[in-house]
Amino acid sequence: MTTVKGQTSKNRKRRGSRLPGIFLSVVLLAAVSVAAAVMITNDGRLDKEGLMRLLESLGGRQQAAAFSFDAGVGAVYAEVDGGLAVCSSAGLQVYNRDAALVYEEAYEMAVPTVSVGGKTVCAYDLGGDLVKVFDKDGVLYTLKAEGKIISATMGDGGWLALTTEGSGVYKSLVSVYDRSGQS
Repeated sequence: MTTVKGQTSKNRKRRGSRLPGIFLSVVLLAAVSVAAAVMITNDGRLDKEGLMRLLESLGGRQQAAAFSFDAGVGAVYAEVDGGLAVCSSAGLQVYNRDAALVYEEAYEMAVPTVSVGGKTVCAYDLGGDLVKVFDKDGVLYTLKAEGKIISATMGDGGWLALTTEGSGVYKSLVSVYDRSGQS
């Protein structure tokens, strides 16, 4: 196989002009991969907190903290800013990331249920009238619903949408509360 001197220099020039494109492709693929990893580990959200959690987890292997708690019958669980909330018919217990009890509160709920919105959690008695809204530091406010609770949904900004049974013509009533419990 013979090569002409002019063709060899053309091939080198073509290869040299492909390097920036290849480099750009690799960088773009890495960025998409990081974004996908953040979204997978952060419940489908792409934000700074998820990226920070991902980077922390890459820093080294962390040993999980083991702890025990009195869950009671029908307990429900929620993640609260890296910790754990345990809501049962007897009350609420919140643990931080290191499995240390941050706070607890006793109350009675027949059917405890939780809704998580960002860093705020709502524990409520399905079919009852008690609502507790809290974060990792403690209870933000307590509500006594006027009707039986059908559902409660926490928004990412700490807003609560509470659906209760209505009377008369209306079958249900939706009330919205801000982070301080004002409707």
